[in-house]
Amino acid sequence: MPMESGDVSPDGRYLAIEGHSIRWPRERLINTRDEVEILDIATSKSLKKTTVSEYEWEQVAIADADPIQERFLRYTGDGTRLLFSDATQRKLRVLRADDLSQIHEFPEPNIALGFHIWAIGVAARAPIAAAVWGGSDLRIGRSVVAFYDLDQGRTLGSVLIGMNTNLSASSIALSPDGRLAALNINSDPGGRLGNKAHDAIVISVPDGKLVTTMIADYVIRPVAFDADGRVLTAAGSERTKSPQVKVWDAPTGHFITQLEGIAGGINGALAVSADGKRAVGLIRHQKYEGGWWRERTFRSADEGFVIWDTKSGAVQATSPLVTREHSLPSELRMSNSQIVLMYGKGEREGHVYRCH
Repeated sequence: MPMESGDVSPDGRYLAIEGHSIRWPRERLINTRDEVEILDIATSKSLKKTTVSEYEWEQVAIADADPIQERFLRYTGDGTRLLFSDATQRKLRVLRADDLSQIHEFPEPNIALGFHIWAIGVAARAPIAAAVWGGSDLRIGRSVVAFYDLDQGRTLGSVLIGMNTNLSASSIALSPDGRLAALNINSDPGGRLGNKAHDAIVISVPDGKLVTTMIADYVIRPVAFDADGRVLTAAGSERTKSPQVKVWDAPTGHFITQLEGIAGGINGALAVSADGKRAVGLIRHQKYEGGWWRERTFRSADEGFVIWDTKSGAVQATSPLVTREHSLPSELRMSNSQIVLMYGKGEREGHVYRCH
């Protein structure tokens, strides 16, 4: 089954992956299935596999498929549960990590009907999770951020971003105690391609009240919290002039420092270890064929990692660059000892790296 998403357990022992398949049992009848599998990283042995969602419907008209049907799989901070975004049935499911049985499910918020999940965030030291619900194209604007209590299985609250505006969010992170949430803010005035906003915001959980705004000199995509509750932001495009990782004070939005710079910076992929003490960024230099960037054809990319100590901002390690013929990786995850890089959009594979 094609692999869509994955995550590494906080202790670095297990890899959880999710696969999605579509079948046509007969003409105009469509069957979709999502399976989750747990692998032992040391032995690559499959420990458990189960179908978490299966749906079948009759096709009554020919139409283009929804361009955004993202699926995400995330471990909770204590490693006992998994969060799975069911794009087909538009639900956030909570599974036990040991046997993959379902504990809770959360439907799309009433103010987000017809939306899909664009991002999931979990608190490292609290049973709190968050999901960004958005339409099939975030350039349309509007996102709904919902907060969940994973112990009690209830929705704590939700907030609408971008009402009557062209604003939306595509990345979210929760502070270790689950009291704050950081989001990037996308903006596309006039419906043009390309992100125009340079902001990230911090809101309180669960009421969604604005705490502060962080304005960077690049378009922010991934956001994360470190062990001290500071916000880390990175750029979302290699075309950014200064794609370095910046550190901000969450309550005030004041710029604190920048992690030790590297040639070319990172773009689009940033993760923090389970204990919040290290951060990993993806170095990626893409190679194209053709002229103007919208008409270019992707050929290959030189990829590598850089690992920082989040407290000092110093680089701990860098990996050699490896040439890969892949599109942009879909997810980057980090435990205290492992790095997982997931590829989607056709490649459907994942790589696990040990970091010392």
